[in-house]
Amino acid sequence: MDQRALVLIVDDDRLMRRIAAAALDPGRFRVLEAGDGREALGLAAMRPPDVVLLDALMPTMDGYECCRRLRQMPGLEQIPILMITGVEDDESIDKAFEVGATDHITKPVRPRSLRNRVNTLIRALEVERKIRRAKREWEATFDAVTDLILLTDELGQVVRCNRAAITRLKLEYLEILGQPLKQLLWGDLPEEFMPTETDPVDTEFPNLEGWFRHSIYVLPNDIDGARRVHVLRDITQRKRAEDSLRASQVRFRRLFEEAPVMYLQLVDQFDEPTIEQVNQAFLATLGYRKEEVLGRPLAAFYHPGSREWLGEGWKVSREQPFTSERQLLRADGERVEVVVKTQPELDLDGRVVSVRAMFTDVTELKQLQSKIVASQKLADLGTLAAGVAHEMNSPLQVITGMSQSLLKARERGTLSDERLRDNLETINRNAWRCAEIARALRTYAHSAGGTMEPQNLNSVIRDALLLTEHQLRSWSNIDIQTDLADILPPVMCDRNQIAQVLINLLTNARDAMVEGGKISISTRLDSDGMSVLLKVADSGTGIPQAALAKIFNPFFTTKPVGKGTGLGLSIIKGIVQAHGGRIWLESTEDVGTTFYLAFPPYLEDNTVDVPTEAPVGRFEESQTGLD
Repeated sequence: MDQRALVLIVDDDRLMRRIAAAALDPGRFRVLEAGDGREALGLAAMRPPDVVLLDALMPTMDGYECCRRLRQMPGLEQIPILMITGVEDDESIDKAFEVGATDHITKPVRPRSLRNRVNTLIRALEVERKIRRAKREWEATFDAVTDLILLTDELGQVVRCNRAAITRLKLEYLEILGQPLKQLLWGDLPEEFMPTETDPVDTEFPNLEGWFRHSIYVLPNDIDGARRVHVLRDITQRKRAEDSLRASQVRFRRLFEEAPVMYLQLVDQFDEPTIEQVNQAFLATLGYRKEEVLGRPLAAFYHPGSREWLGEGWKVSREQPFTSERQLLRADGERVEVVVKTQPELDLDGRVVSVRAMFTDVTELKQLQSKIVASQKLADLGTLAAGVAHEMNSPLQVITGMSQSLLKARERGTLSDERLRDNLETINRNAWRCAEIARALRTYAHSAGGTMEPQNLNSVIRDALLLTEHQLRSWSNIDIQTDLADILPPVMCDRNQIAQVLINLLTNARDAMVEGGKISISTRLDSDGMSVLLKVADSGTGIPQAALAKIFNPFFTTKPVGKGTGLGLSIIKGIVQAHGGRIWLESTEDVGTTFYLAFPPYLEDNTVDVPTEAPVGRFEESQTGLD
């Protein structure tokens, strides 16, 4: 596209047109020529010029009439028109400016003078266009701003405003001009505190139906009568949000103080949780006054057995929600069993500023759970009794039979030393078998609950199998396979409770395989060394997908009515979690179910070597105790 300025030269003298055209730089200008005013109007309508060189005296339509009509054409109101007059008289000059000429020059025209005059007009035109463009851009920006902007004079009357102000005031532009700003903003109400030039003020304006941040800027000079710029930023939503937040904080404070569960607000001091806020439930439950609690470490109110887990739990609590079971100490020294749920609280930058902790007193629930566990244990013993009796009957028959055979051989005098030794070894093996079964049953029946000691998980598994294997193999046609790790760290646990977990899982597996099947039991240390894993898998009917999410819920069971209480898996989960462990399962209908249990290893002791040929419900000759 040609960027050169278009010059329309209008003169009835062709020679003068050529002289004028020659005076212009062809690198900057393009030229159109017209012989009279009418022709000039036609060319200007088709190709609007940037500059017009117009002779004043021409036939048909002189330059004055042509100039007047050019000014009436759209888009040509502001273009430079240089009137060329034949005489230097005031009347001609005045007439030229009256009809709209930008400048004039007198014949004879010198080319250099004409060129300089046109260059000056073009530069002025470019500057004027930039000014008009800047003005349009400023006005567009002024009207696009969502803040209300009003300019006032020395008397406080509005001399200009943007579109946002017109819209919010619900008035026409001309209705706003000249109005006192006070009247527009406050109406007939008393004027509120006005901001200074340096300090904005948050104010509610009745006529604007909202809250605004009102700022005033003083102009350095009077601009079209304006001396001050008033900027009103709508903060109604923010104010409502702040009011809602304050109301919410009041409600939260009331809930915090009056909640029936114990709440603490904890902050970090030297990597230790310190109590910043406490509610009445915590004080009432533990028997302390508020001033005895605030500012103190949380560890001061933990039972010594729970303090060793506090550091690790505090680290996790500052990163994500965390749930654990702990014991608190009352002022009188009595223990309180609690479930602790923590939630980190973040600032606007996402940094943890505190941790909210909720303590639920589960002391009575724990006592009830202990009773349920004991009841379940009695039920298990009743189920095991018949199987244990049958399991002991076989070795007892061997013992009595061989004893009688030896006595008769001795009476007949046919008892040889070799036969005596062989028979006594068999009697000894079967006697140890009975003793081992009795020991396992006695341990399970009479072990003191709540005794936490490092235990070999494989040994607990062998005892559980010793009590249940005969029922599973002989009565239910179930094959048992074990894959126990040779070397396994001990687990800090209540041996009796873990045995109860295993017996429950094995019983459930048996119930899922009415026509027999296979149970696999395996142990191993997790790859990261942070968990001792126990897996119990069966080839039974599996669990429906819809029931998986509820399988650990109390009183939920997939067994027929009258065949189960729905407490077994709930108790198992509670026992596992009380040992700091996790339990989960995978199940496919008509394929089977696998339960996974993960316990933290007891790392303060060395690993325990487990014999690679440990008996599973049967004794080999190496376990007779004889040399």
